[in-house]
Amino acid sequence: MFKVAEEDPSAGAELLAEAEEAWRALDRPLEATRARLLAGQLLLGHDDERAREMLEQAAEQSDELGVPHLAEKARAVAGGGDRSVT
Repeated sequence: MFKVAEEDPSAGAELLAEAEEAWRALDRPLEATRARLLAGQLLLGHDDERAREMLEQAAEQSDELGVPHLAEKARAVAGGGDRSVT
C-alpha cells in the first residue's frame, strides 16, 4: 500500500477509504477515523481541498470519540503543521 500511495496519492487515499469502510463495518470507529486522517495527510499537496475536508472530518470524529490528541493532530495537519504520516 505504501508504494501505491507514494506513486499515486489519490489511489492510496482510495485504498484508505476502503480500509475506513471496513473498520466502520467492524464497528471500529477509532481505526476508521485514523484511516481518514492518513488519507487526508496523503492528499496534502495533491488535492488540498479534499485533504483538508478529510482532515476536518477526522478531527470532528476524533472529538466525538473522546480522542483529543488525534483531533489536534488532524487540525494541525490541516492548518499546515505536521504532515508526517502516522
